[in-house]
Amino acid sequence: MSKRDTRWAREKIIEFRAAVENHRAISSAWQRDLANEAMYHESLSKATTLQPIAWRLITDLVPDAQAPKSLRYGTGGEFIEYVDQALGVLDGNDALEEHWSFEYEVALDTSNLQPWVWHPAKDLWEIGKYKEALHTAALTVNARLQDKVGRNDLEFAPLARNAFSPEPPKHGEQRLRLSAPDSWTDDARKDLQLGAACLGEAVFRLWRNLPAHKAYSIESQEATEALAAISLFARMVEESTIETADTENR
Repeated sequence: MSKRDTRWAREKIIEFRAAVENHRAISSAWQRDLANEAMYHESLSKATTLQPIAWRLITDLVPDAQAPKSLRYGTGGEFIEYVDQALGVLDGNDALEEHWSFEYEVALDTSNLQPWVWHPAKDLWEIGKYKEALHTAALTVNARLQDKVGRNDLEFAPLARNAFSPEPPKHGEQRLRLSAPDSWTDDARKDLQLGAACLGEAVFRLWRNLPAHKAYSIESQEATEALAAISLFARMVEESTIETADTENR
């Protein structure tokens, strides 16, 4: 994850600037009075210790900065020039952050999405047809769910409610059961089943039914979150076991 602590960066750059200016002053005095040699080496040591971090920050903020010569013998004017440029960039960034809101494109990481949700929606998604992509994904989940429980007479929200109902299946019915730790109570298992049923119902009502209306539209951020929700429900369908009235879970 990228992290940019501008307050810390500013402190490090200013600290380096002060060390360079101090060294330049001491170096100038040393050239007139050799008794200042110890102070010269002490100031040089401090400036060179701070230099690697400061220069890394400076080159990130000022990409065209060219490494100046050594700090020895009182040089350092070029460092000061780049320091001032870097601080100016930080000041400008802070002003933008305070007074201007930027919108960023949402980068969707598809590597962990349920494959049979992403693959049917992929071509539509990549050309910005988010509404159509979500609708296609929801239709695919419905078809998979129908196939798994053998219920072509039910579809969409009623199908999700029936498939994940915590009630025991009747003769000829199939229920989907989600895995839960042995330590879970019956109420917790019921909540898991009802939660999956409600999620499935939401998936179909929000992204199968609504996109069928011409007035419906959705932006990339919300669509990304919607696709993740569809994928989560699809994963529940995929990983669930089947329970019938006549057999144990399989």
